[in-house]
Amino acid sequence: MARSEKQRYLDWAKTRQKGKTRFIVVQGALGWGIPTAVLWWVLMRVMSNTNANLPIALILFPVGGLFWGWWVWHMSERWFKRMEGPPDA
Repeated sequence: MARSEKQRYLDWAKTRQKGKTRFIVVQGALGWGIPTAVLWWVLMRVMSNTNANLPIALILFPVGGLFWGWWVWHMSERWFKRMEGPPDA
C-alpha cells in the first residue's frame, strides 16, 4: 500500500469509528447540503436576478446531502474493505 493510500486508510479508520449516521449528517447534510444551498441561492440572486427561496433550499439541499453522504460512506467502505487484505510483506 502506497504511503498516501495508507494515510487515507488510517484516516477512514478514524472516521468510521465515529459512525455512519454521524458521517452522513455532518459531511452530507451539514458539510455539503447547507453550503451548496447558500451558494445556489447567491448564484441565483446574482446571475438571474430572481427571488430564489433560501428556506426551501436549506431544506432540499441538505436532504440531497444525506444521499450524497450515504453514497460517499458506501464507496469509502467498499474501498476500505478491499484494502483490509493481507498486509504487504
